[in-house]
Amino acid sequence: MTIRPARSDDIDEIITLLHIHMNRRISRERWKQLFTYSWITDKPDFGRVATATNRIVGYLGAIYSDRMVDGEVVRYVNPNSWYMEKAARREVKGISGGLGLELMHDLTRDENLHFHINTSSRLTTALLRRAGFRVLDQSKLVWSRSASNKLLERFEVIQDIGTISSIVDAKWRQVIEDHRTWPVSPLLVRSQGQVLFMMIATSTKGDDEVWHDVMSCSDPALLATWGQSIADLILQHHSSRFACDVRFCNGPADGAQTVELDVARYFKSKALAPHHFDHLYSEIQLLGQKLS
Repeated sequence: MTIRPARSDDIDEIITLLHIHMNRRISRERWKQLFTYSWITDKPDFGRVATATNRIVGYLGAIYSDRMVDGEVVRYVNPNSWYMEKAARREVKGISGGLGLELMHDLTRDENLHFHINTSSRLTTALLRRAGFRVLDQSKLVWSRSASNKLLERFEVIQDIGTISSIVDAKWRQVIEDHRTWPVSPLLVRSQGQVLFMMIATSTKGDDEVWHDVMSCSDPALLATWGQSIADLILQHHSSRFACDVRFCNGPADGAQTVELDVARYFKSKALAPHHFDHLYSEIQLLGQKLS
């Protein structure tokens, strides 16, 4: 078995592996989006592959992005689509943690990069911890519409991309531009000179519940303070929900219910703290996934 970086000439074979063996419900066209995103042109690789007799038997994807953090550009990596053929897993039983863990170790050995996983499964959490990942978040805040509409006239909700782009700074304008073609939308809330910018993913979950999930926000303190008012402004039905991971709020979030995540989110970074990580520039957008 050999582990090496995934190259452009591997893409078709990787897509076949993922489509046939990992999830047939995701079309080949959707899988291809993991490799063709345009927010970074200088992709160092496409993750890691495990090969045996010149055939790819395992894959761990990597989605790269360069983002501004405290005035500096840092590189994030979203590991994704972690899969090993069952026969290959059996062949490497003697390796502690298996070849899958070796893929993750190889991908994440560069300590100058910052790794985040928002869609792991219960089957991989133990391996993630062994690979040096820590819990990013294990609960979220959920708001429903309240019976009171007091003081809502103080708030202005803006959804027009052009207007929002004229208000936010260059960092957030770039975020908007990078996600124009993906299933996430900008939302700006303004009140008494204060501005809160968010990227929101809207989806239907469970019994026709419409969820508005915060994928990123500019001001965790304002989100904590304004969360209930925002819910009352944007939720159309009592079955709708407005939600964010706990780390997106800095302070008590009045009116919110704290809900444990089915599976925690994870990160690996020597320099960045949990509040530096959101849900953008990831497989969530590229594969059109719903945030749990």
